[in-house]
Order: sequence, then structure tokens, then C-alpha cells
Amino acid sequence: MNYQQGVDRTLLSSDETIRTILDNLRSDKRKIGVFADPTVTIKWEKFKIRLEQNNRQIYPNKALNQYVQRIISGEVPYRSSGKALFVPAERVIFPHASRPSVWKLLSWPSTLVLYGDALENAKDIFSQWDDNQPNTPAGRLIHQLSRDVLGGEVIKYGDNWRWQIDGKTKIDLDMASSGQKANWSWLLLAETLFDQREQGLLDEPFRIHIEEPEIHLHPAAQRAMMRILAYLANQGIEVLLTTHSLTMLFELNNLVTAAHMLPSDLKDDRVPAPEFRVSPDKVAAYLFQENGQVEPLMQQQNLSLENESQRLVPWINEDQLRHVDEELGQELSRIRSYGTFWKE
Repeated sequence: MNYQQGVDRTLLSSDETIRTILDNLRSDKRKIGVFADPTVTIKWEKFKIRLEQNNRQIYPNKALNQYVQRIISGEVPYRSSGKALFVPAERVIFPHASRPSVWKLLSWPSTLVLYGDALENAKDIFSQWDDNQPNTPAGRLIHQLSRDVLGGEVIKYGDNWRWQIDGKTKIDLDMASSGQKANWSWLLLAETLFDQREQGLLDEPFRIHIEEPEIHLHPAAQRAMMRILAYLANQGIEVLLTTHSLTMLFELNNLVTAAHMLPSDLKDDRVPAPEFRVSPDKVAAYLFQENGQVEPLMQQQNLSLENESQRLVPWINEDQLRHVDEELGQELSRIRSYGTFWKE
């Protein structure tokens, strides 16, 4: 609650503090009322916030006001890290924001500021590693996977980060590809989580909320990215992601189905390795419609096996997601039909 630069939270009332937090979700200069539906009610456990219709003012309920007041007074300790990591889609700009002139031009949302703080804290852990290799087995596996996904790795060069290709060629980070620039930082943070866990710095369960892990990545890299997320989930880290990628969801379906149908000791390069298979009871998927409706996508589906028996398999319903691909196929058929007709 103390992330707004230049603001002393001890001088704010509880409702002013809450309003500051919500306003800064978008930027440090735009109010939540600019983009939020004025009829919205935000709920968090037993706490509520509503926006008034006529003026879009924020009105926290009594319980939330009292809780924030206890934090302000010091009665409830405030922790800025250790509980969760939010990975914003704007992370792609970090390699370009090292110059003061850039920072002055941009209006930073608090989520990006806090993410930057987490990345700065990761530097201390990174500096303790030998040859840029994490100290923990789980961290080393994620390091190897991320290097395969991004075609390189980040290294420290003095006080700055640089991008290393083929183990030797080093370039400025802002010269890396868009996919590398968008994803190196959160993958590095993922590598450091296990060091932090061993040091007792993470709450259990720890949560990662990531926006669009697929941004700027080739479909093959998106598949590997989903396996990294699945591995994190299997290590006891709760993963919440938003995605526009069918490739990511198709891969998740494969991992869920593999966990449900394959022997746990089966290792075959042609199917997902056991450490990436995700038990169906760990997965929930939802489709957010334009009209505001939220539809669950997980269902039980009958799959025919070679012995002709039927078996219920947990499944993300892909039918609700394929409409664009189907429209493209139908359009291509029409184009070919019209082309044939006009040629004749």
C-alpha cells in the first residue's frame, strides 16, 4: 500500500488509501472511474467496493475501511512481497526503460512498478549463482526450459542486464527480439522462487498471476511456455493466467489428458514428460464473453480407446474456442468456390 511515489500512506485516510490503490491499477495519472463501469461492485472476500452511478466515486464498505485503517496504524503488518507475483503484459517495455527520458514519458501502473521492484530484488539472488545457474534443481530445470523457449538467456553485465546468445554472443537487452524482451524477466523471477522458498521468504501457497504468457512467441515456444507453467503448478505454486492463445490451451489439454490416462512412470519423448503432466483437479478454465458472462470450460468427455471401451476424461471444451478457425476455414472454402466458378 505504499507503492505510489511521493505519497505517505500514513497521511491518507483508509478510503483515500483504497482509492489510490485502485486508481493506480491503470496508471499513476488515471482514475479507476475512467475505465470502470460505474455500476460495478468489486468484492474481495468479505470486503466490498462500489462505484456510485452519478459521480463514479469509490465507496469501500465498513469492514474494508477498518482493515485498511489497521494496516495504516501498524496494527496489521504490511508485506509487499512473499504472497504473490503479478506479471503484467506491459513487461515488454522494461528493456527500453533504462533511460531517464523514457521514465519521464511513461505513466506507470502500480502493477508494473511492483513488478519492477520484484525484478530488482531478484538481482540479489541472481548475483549469488555460479555461472548464472540457479542453486536449486527446480530453478535449473526452469532455466534450461526458458533458454530453450527464448533461444538465449539473460546475464548480469555490471549493474545492467544483457542478452546472451549461443553461450557467448552478448547484446544489449533492448536489441533482443520482442518475445525475448517480453518474457525473460518473469522466467528469471520463476527461477528465483525456489531459492526464496528455501530461505522461507515465500508464503505457502505462493501465487503467480500472469497476463498473456504467450505474447510475441512462436507457437512451438508457446507450447514450451505452457509446460513451464505446468511444472510450476506441480511444484506447489498456484498459477493464474489469462490468454488469447489456442495453442496454450491445446497444450494444456494434452498435459491434463496425459496425467489422466498415462501411467505416471511412462517416459517417452513423444508424449509429455511426467513432471509436466497436470492433474485435472489442479485445473480450471473459463471463457469470458463480451457480454460479461463467464462460462466454465472444463468438462468430462468420452474418448474412444483402442479397445473400443469408453472412458470419461477431464477436458477443456475446445469447441467453444474454435469459432475463428472455423470461420477462416469456411471463408477459404467460399474463396475457392467463387474462384472456381468465375474461372469457369
